[in-house]
Amino acid sequence: MAQLHIDFYSKSLNRLVSMKAIIPIDRVNLPGVELSDEKPMQSLYLLHGFSGNNSDWISGSHIQELALKYNLAVFMPNGENHFYIDDKKRSALYSEFIGLELIEFTRKMFNLSHEKEDTFIGGFSMGGYGAIYNGLKYTENFGKIIGFSSALIIKDIEGISEVFKDAIADYNYYTSVFGDLDQIIESEINPEWLIKKMQKDSVDIPKIFIRCGKDDFLLEQNRDFHNFLCKENIPVVYNEVEGTHDWAFCNRNLEPAIQWLVEK
Repeated sequence: MAQLHIDFYSKSLNRLVSMKAIIPIDRVNLPGVELSDEKPMQSLYLLHGFSGNNSDWISGSHIQELALKYNLAVFMPNGENHFYIDDKKRSALYSEFIGLELIEFTRKMFNLSHEKEDTFIGGFSMGGYGAIYNGLKYTENFGKIIGFSSALIIKDIEGISEVFKDAIADYNYYTSVFGDLDQIIESEINPEWLIKKMQKDSVDIPKIFIRCGKDDFLLEQNRDFHNFLCKENIPVVYNEVEGTHDWAFCNRNLEPAIQWLVEK
């Protein structure tokens, strides 16, 4: 299995960027390991959380083992605490980079399926929000979405004051990332708003898988989003399981999520 560090120029971000990749093309024919043919691989774009980087999933989880087991190409970019949202003021289009440019680049570079049914996006915490948001925004590219302990905090920061500060960040940070906090509920960066627009426009909504720990500080936000999906009759695989906001939780739940991704 090949593990790669890739540097390339991003037009969306106007600079050199880096990502980690796991490509199971050099697998060894060991007892109990069934090698498939050379058809284009399914792919997963896996996003890290707040204060992390593109090494998090490799160092914190057993994604390498699972990529090999399920013959899945995995790409892990940097999100740089920006929630994978476009920053038009700085011409740093993180969302466009994740949802369009990265897909195009990796498909040119590797033997990947170009079908949306074989192309997935997922993440943990901030990356879970980024996966849900961009998976919906670029539904033409992603067939399935997985979110672990997703930071679905849009309602929490709506209309906060200039003196606001929580355990993660403050008013200045949230404003720099999300823009006008008085307008975010009725904007595309709100996944609920996106889904309502997709329904209105008769756009297919990707399949969604969400898991959150029962002791996670983001449990209520994930539960609220699940209730919204149910109210809108959007199919979702949702589970509240034992655990908190850590890599132990991710590791216990990563394989069931990947099994769900790759099943036809």
